[in-house]
Amino acid sequence: LNRVSISIDSLRSIVNKLKLYKEKCHLYQYVFDPIGTKKKIEIKYLINYDPNLKESLIECYYLEKLGFNLPESIIQIKLQYSKYEQLSNELRLMLEDYHLTIASLDTIEVSLLQSYIDHIQIIIKPGRSRISFGEIGNLDYVNECKKQLEKFHSILNQIRKISLDIHEHLETFRFCIIDPIVPRHNDGML
Repeated sequence: LNRVSISIDSLRSIVNKLKLYKEKCHLYQYVFDPIGTKKKIEIKYLINYDPNLKESLIECYYLEKLGFNLPESIIQIKLQYSKYEQLSNELRLMLEDYHLTIASLDTIEVSLLQSYIDHIQIIIKPGRSRISFGEIGNLDYVNECKKQLEKFHSILNQIRKISLDIHEHLETFRFCIIDPIVPRHNDGML
């Protein structure tokens, strides 16, 4: 009986935790200056799902397996755990792609692509307020961000290819031998 009362207390704490968290996620934006030189400043995004939410959902899963009756609201939230996992993984992968892409840019590429970078940040901006894993449009949001990042990758690859071509042509011109003697025709004319 004592064991059951402890479990019921833990069940109540799980219910309170889940009511407090309300499956929220924020993308926090912070500015990162890697060396402290203030020359290259990157905008980083951080997913702020409360880690206790995942722990509480797992606890609900095991409490239900042990045969405890859970309130209907908790069961509904627990059923959405797969959506939570999928959304958090998709967000994490999308943001890793964004951060790696932005970090790979040099200063010339940043100046050329500044309008595209601003556009991607505008697309990401709605996620900075709140993302609920129970809403329908979340994966649409992530897919739209991925689509814009793919366009950005395409443009970036084109710019890098053109830059490489220009560099190769300049190298060829540099090693070209220019003959200062102009050949003359048989009649002595140029």
